[in-house]
Amino acid sequence: MQNWDLALEELNRLKEIIDSKNFSSPLNQLQNRIWLMHWALFIFFNHIRYLNAIQTNAHHLIRYLATAVVVNKRRRNMLTELIKVIQQEHHSYKDPVTEFLECLYVNY
Repeated sequence: MQNWDLALEELNRLKEIIDSKNFSSPLNQLQNRIWLMHWALFIFFNHIRYLNAIQTNAHHLIRYLATAVVVNKRRRNMLTELIKVIQQEHHSYKDPVTEFLECLYVNY
């Protein structure tokens, strides 16, 4: 069972640690922030207000979610929800990854 609310709390704690910790270099801190953003996509995708933000103003993140769902076997259970989002956003956002998934799972 997945607890996305708890995951969001832990993500916020991790963010605070990364922001407050003295790293050996600014580049190291930057790399940690970037990793945090990548890991956070699944958490944000599973919270309606963040998913709404992605759908409203950050359509390009759908591409990353789509790729992550397809290449990660443990995330394939999210494919149905992802396809729904891709269908909803078809009129305002398309790229080769989302078009391929739409063709494969909707149009085929």
